[in-house]
Amino acid sequence: MHRIFVYGTLKRGLVNHALIAGTRFLGPAATTERFRMIADQFPVLFGNPDGLAVAGELYEVDAEILARLDHLERVRADGTGSYQRRATDVHYRDGERLIASLAELYVGNPSRWQTSHWPQWHITNSVGQLEWPKATS
Repeated sequence: MHRIFVYGTLKRGLVNHALIAGTRFLGPAATTERFRMIADQFPVLFGNPDGLAVAGELYEVDAEILARLDHLERVRADGTGSYQRRATDVHYRDGERLIASLAELYVGNPSRWQTSHWPQWHITNSVGQLEWPKATS
C-alpha cells in the first residue's frame, strides 16, 4: 500500500475524488515541507524553502490506484510529464492524535510549468497552510 497526500482535485467533494473514493481515508493532513503553489483550474506545487506548508488529505491506495493517479497527473518515467510523484513528510489527524507519516505527493515538473502564466496561490487556512480551492478551517 502507498500513502498519498492530495491537495487539489482529488480531495473529497472535488471533481477527481471518484478515483480514490473507495480507498482508505487516513485523515486531514498537512505537509511538513514548504511549497509555493500556482493555481487556475487546479493547483500545482513546487518545493520552496520560503513557501508554506500545504493542507490536504491523506489516503492509503494500492498499486492499481496509484497507477491511475500517475496517469491523471501525467507522470512519465522519463521525467517529462506534467508532474513528478515524490516522497515528503506529512502529519495528519486521527481523531485527537496528530501523527507523522511519510507520504507521496505530486509536484509540478519545473520544465513543464516554468512558462506558465498561472497566478501564485496565496490563500491559507486559519493555521497559515496553503489551501486550495479555498480555506475551510
